[in-house]
Amino acid sequence: MKRMAFTLTLIKGPEVVGWTRNMGEVLDALDPLVDNILAVWDQFLYEFSAQFQDSQKEGRAWQKLENL
Repeated sequence: MKRMAFTLTLIKGPEVVGWTRNMGEVLDALDPLVDNILAVWDQFLYEFSAQFQDSQKEGRAWQKLENL
């Protein structure tokens, strides 16, 4: 949970303010005595990559291969 809280403090900007607020609310709802497990960090990484990774990267790579 500490990793998630620290990472959220580093994510800044008007484009991500809503997402970081929502993830902060999720973090606030967790119980540190019960929910402080590695799965919280793994879920955060999954949510982050689903929201911010380039979803078209694989398609562009295939297109470049086709062009070759």
